[in-house]
Amino acid sequence: MKNKTFLSPGIYLINKRFGKNKYYHFFSLSNYTIIVPVLRNNKFLIVSQKRIPIRGKNFEFPAGLRDKGETSIKTAERELLEETGYKNLSPLKKIADFYPDPGRVSNKAICFLADNLKKISKPEKGLKLLILSKKQIISLINKRKFNNGAHIAAFYKYLYKKK
Repeated sequence: MKNKTFLSPGIYLINKRFGKNKYYHFFSLSNYTIIVPVLRNNKFLIVSQKRIPIRGKNFEFPAGLRDKGETSIKTAERELLEETGYKNLSPLKKIADFYPDPGRVSNKAICFLADNLKKISKPEKGLKLLILSKKQIISLINKRKFNNGAHIAAFYKYLYKKK
């Protein structure tokens, strides 16, 4: 038996029974995209925002859940523009996809590279946009300020693919 409880658009709590009086709980979420935006000077666009679950500010790449009927590419393009005010002038390049937490969440993270960027608007309200070097991001990771594991994986995947 499996119960599916709607929490908000694209997010469900699954209560799956297995065995006698045993249950396993996990979240069913829409897939989400992470965009690694690299400027011509090899610096990265990073956003900073308050994250309620960790009760603090986090530094991360632009990202977001895929809306119903939307492709991962369209999600990535939309999130990049909304969160940074930048648009990629050429097709985004897929660099990775993986399950960020397969023990408790059923969704995938699909990661894209944006390296032909043009600023066309302002970032979304409530977000702070930063332009950082690879060294600065690694420093933030070491200080646990850039601490979303999926975003760290996308960053290192990009660095590894470059070689």
